[in-house]
Amino acid sequence: MRNDYINPFEVRTPEALSPLDTAKLFVDVFTDFHKIKEIGHTFIHGPRGTGKSMMLRYLEPDVQLAAGNVFNINELQYYAVHVPIKKAWSDITEWSLLEGGSYYVIAEHIMVTHILFTTFKSINRVVESRLFNNVEFISGLNRLLKNSGHIGVDFEPDSDVLDKVERVFEDEFMGIKQYLRRLLFKSMNDNPYNGAIFTYLDFVVPLFDLLRGLGFLCNGPMFLLIDDADQLDEGMQRVLNTWVSCRTIDTVCLKIATQMRYKTYRTIDGKLIESPHDYSEINIGSIYTRDGSKYMSRIKEIVEKRLRLIGVNCSAEEFFPDDEKQKTSIDKIKKEIIALRENGSGLGGNRASDDTTRFAVPIYMSRLAGNSKSSSTFSYAGFRSLVDLSSGVIRWFLDPAAKMYSEVSSLHQSKLNKLLDIDKNISKIPPDIQDNIIKDWSFEFIDSEFSKLRSTCRTEKEESTIYTSSHVTMLLNLVTALGETFRARLLDENATERKIFSIMIADDVVSPLDQVLDMGVELGYLQRSSIGSKEGRGRKPKFTLSRRLAPYFKLDPSGYAYNLSVTSEALMKSLRDPKAFTRERLSKGNNDGIMQIQQTLDI
Repeated sequence: MRNDYINPFEVRTPEALSPLDTAKLFVDVFTDFHKIKEIGHTFIHGPRGTGKSMMLRYLEPDVQLAAGNVFNINELQYYAVHVPIKKAWSDITEWSLLEGGSYYVIAEHIMVTHILFTTFKSINRVVESRLFNNVEFISGLNRLLKNSGHIGVDFEPDSDVLDKVERVFEDEFMGIKQYLRRLLFKSMNDNPYNGAIFTYLDFVVPLFDLLRGLGFLCNGPMFLLIDDADQLDEGMQRVLNTWVSCRTIDTVCLKIATQMRYKTYRTIDGKLIESPHDYSEINIGSIYTRDGSKYMSRIKEIVEKRLRLIGVNCSAEEFFPDDEKQKTSIDKIKKEIIALRENGSGLGGNRASDDTTRFAVPIYMSRLAGNSKSSSTFSYAGFRSLVDLSSGVIRWFLDPAAKMYSEVSSLHQSKLNKLLDIDKNISKIPPDIQDNIIKDWSFEFIDSEFSKLRSTCRTEKEESTIYTSSHVTMLLNLVTALGETFRARLLDENATERKIFSIMIADDVVSPLDQVLDMGVELGYLQRSSIGSKEGRGRKPKFTLSRRLAPYFKLDPSGYAYNLSVTSEALMKSLRDPKAFTRERLSKGNNDGIMQIQQTLDI
C-alpha cells in the first residue's frame, strides 16, 4: 500500500481504488447514515466531496469480502451494485430528438441496460461463472429476453455464462446509444426503433428475483446504488422516480445519490413521490454541520487511519499542530475574560466558558487588526481549525491536507529532517505551512472558482445550463456582502454578539434571490437549513456561509455563532450592491436582527 500511496491524504475516486485499498481507507460512517444500509429506497444528498461515492463503493460485495465483513457472497444481507451515471451518460446528448411517449420508453430501456451490464460485470468479479450454467437461470433469462423483444442467447455447454450475459447487456447499451446518434440524420418516423424494450417492472425485478432464487448470491434484496443521479435529465429522473413509487423493496432497493441538483420528484405520469411514504432521505451536509454531529471524530478517524497506513502513529492533533504563540495569546485573553466576570463585569454568557467561547478569538482578532483592520497575521493552523474550515465536506479537508504534505515532503533536506520521526516518516505539518496553504485554498474559492464559473455559464439567450453570468455576479455580490458584514460585526467591540456566520430570511424568498441561493448551496458557498422564527410560528430558511471562506474574509471559523435575521428585500439589495447591504446592516445598531439563539457547529 505504502509504495503506491505515498501521500496519505491524496484523494482518489472510489472507482480507481482496489477493493483492498477501499477497505483499508474507509471509515465506517453508517452509524451516522444508517438508512443507507436499511431495506428501502433512499435519496442521499450532499455536495461534491462529502464521501457519497466512497460510502456506496464500500457497500459493494468485492469490498465487503476484502474488508472481512463476510467470507462468502451468500452471507451478504444485500447485494449492492454501484451504478455511476456521470461517465456512462456524458456522451449522450440526443434526448431532444425523441418525442412524447417514445422518450420514456427509450430512456427506461437505456437505464435498464446500463444497470444490468453493471450488475453482471459486478457478479462476474465475485462469483464463479459455472454456477450460472444451469437450466433454471438460462431458461429464466431467455424467457425474460424473448418476452421483451430480444432473440435470446444460445449458451454452449462449456461457455462462460456470465461473460456472455454481460456482453448481451453491454451490446444493448451500445446499440441504443448508436440508434440515438443516428436520429441526427433520420427522424424516428424514417428510422423507427425495432429492438428489444426492457423495463424495470417487467424485466429488472423478475430477473433479480431469479438471481436471488439461485441461492448463492445474497440473503436479501439487490441494492442499486445510483450515483450522481442529478446528471440525468429531468425526464430520466421521472423514470427513476416511477421506479421508486413501485415499492419493490423486497427485491430491489434504490439508493440514489445526488449533488443537490435533483430536478424533480414527479413520476412519468406527474404524481409526486413523497418521504417517508415512498422513500427516506439523507442530507450529508446538514447532518455533518448541525449541532451534535460526529464530523470531527470522523475526520480524526480518517486522518489517523491514513497516517497508520504509511507507518505514522500519532494523533491528528499532533500531526496538524496549532500555532502555539497564537494559542498562548488567546488563552491569556480567556483568563482576562474570566477575571472580568469574577469582578462582576461578565460579557453576558450564563457561564464563564460561554464568554470565553464567544469572545476570546474575536477580541484577539480585533487586537491584531488594530487601526488597519487587517488581521492578516491570524493563523488558521491546527487540526480543529482545519476541520472547521472544511465545512462538513470531507474532500475539503483532504485536498489542502494533501497539498500541505506535498509541501513538507519537498522541503530542503535540512529542514525536512527536523520534521521526521525515528522511522524517517513526516511526523507533523508545521503551522506556517498549514496556514499558508489553507489561506491560498480559501482565496481560490473566490478568485479562481468565480472566474471558472463565468467562463462556463450560459449567456442570457442560451438554454444549455441553468445559470447565467448575471447569476454568477449576483452570487459573488451576496457572498461578499455576507462576508464583509460578518467581518465588520466581528471587529465591533460594542456588539453583544460578534460572531455571525449565517442568516435567517424573515419572509418569503423572491426571484431571482431564490435562484442565487440555490446556486450558492449547489456550489458549496452556502449551506441550507431551517430555524424556528423569533415569533415561534413555523420555521424560516437559514443559510450559512461556508467556513472555507473564513480566511478570505478574516473570520473566526470556530463553532459558536449567531444568526442574522434579514428580509428578502435587504438580500435583493446585496445582489446589486454588497457595500450598501453592509452599511445598512451596521447602521441599524449593534444587535439589530441578531437571533438570540446559540448556534453551534460541532465539528
